[in-house]
Amino acid sequence: RQELSFSLKRIADQEKDLDALMKDLTTSKRRNDALREQVAAMRQRLFKAEELASSTISMEVQIEEMKSNYYQLEEKSQITIENLEHKLSDAISHRISLEKELKRNNDLLQRVKNAVMKKSKFEHEFDEDDE
Repeated sequence: RQELSFSLKRIADQEKDLDALMKDLTTSKRRNDALREQVAAMRQRLFKAEELASSTISMEVQIEEMKSNYYQLEEKSQITIENLEHKLSDAISHRISLEKELKRNNDLLQRVKNAVMKKSKFEHEFDEDDE
């Protein structure tokens, strides 16, 4: 009887231990589920962060390409400006030459007109002397 009582007590103690273990197991399961949810949420955040990082890298590459294009365009613009300045300088020099030539031609034309006028006047006077 004593042995039976001792066995029953031991079984009761084991049931208490089993209940405590079940309670711990349930608590651990809840914690584990909560941790799984946190891990899933963190995985989702990590995925979004990776997408953002990828997008950022892509944007940085595009920015660098745009900078390169800008510098190339700026260089071409500078060359074009220098060429236009050179052409303008040449055009101004040519205009000055043409203006000098025009003045010489006008002076020559005036001398021819004066000579014609003198000749005409001389001929007119010569004609009057003949009369």
